[in-house]
Amino acid sequence: MNYFAHARHVLDDPYRAAGAASPDWLNVLDRPCRLRARGVEPLAADGDPRVAAFAAGVLDHLADDRWFHASGAFCELSFGFTREITRSFPDPGGHRSWFVGHVLVELLLDAALIAAAPERLRRYYESLAAVDVELVQSIVRRAAGKPAAGLAQVVPMFRRLEFLWDYLDDAKLLVRLNQVLGRVGLRPFDASLAIWLPAARQAVAARADELLREPVDPQSSNSAGREPFQPA
Repeated sequence: MNYFAHARHVLDDPYRAAGAASPDWLNVLDRPCRLRARGVEPLAADGDPRVAAFAAGVLDHLADDRWFHASGAFCELSFGFTREITRSFPDPGGHRSWFVGHVLVELLLDAALIAAAPERLRRYYESLAAVDVELVQSIVRRAAGKPAAGLAQVVPMFRRLEFLWDYLDDAKLLVRLNQVLGRVGLRPFDASLAIWLPAARQAVAARADELLREPVDPQSSNSAGREPFQPA
């Protein structure tokens, strides 16, 4: 999942929404700095409700990624995209096609949710504007055991750029996708990929509810009350 899908249930809870975004913020800022359940779980019982909410958001993110990446809908779409990209845009190493097939499902799922209810994305950004970014950086430092230096600057930039809106436009989505490729050292695509994106967009939108249907697991407290997206 990507930013908006992770936060879809907690748009009015600023610190939980920030917690759900933090693993992805760290992927941009400092990939070796990781938030893992064993470091985050003790903070879920913190006396400061902001810290506890943030920790719950991180745990939501980690739980979401476990079931989402193992789901049949994700695997089928990701494999299908990888195969199509490999056929249409040959890559000698093959790794770029696999990576884009994976990432594109996540970006286009965000796009489908935003297109269905744009006002919810506005609420998301408004909610994040309410967090104390210095507190967010200190919580991550406690949970990860590393300083996460610069996170207090990344969060305002994320809010200011509002780049999730770009996922609704094929040309702008390609720019964002190429930025992700650049961060991991992979070659960008030229503009011809944008010609193929509408078909991929339609495929993900058609299975959005299926992609968000978390398996029922009575052993997991994080799965309680988490349902497929419904526009508010």
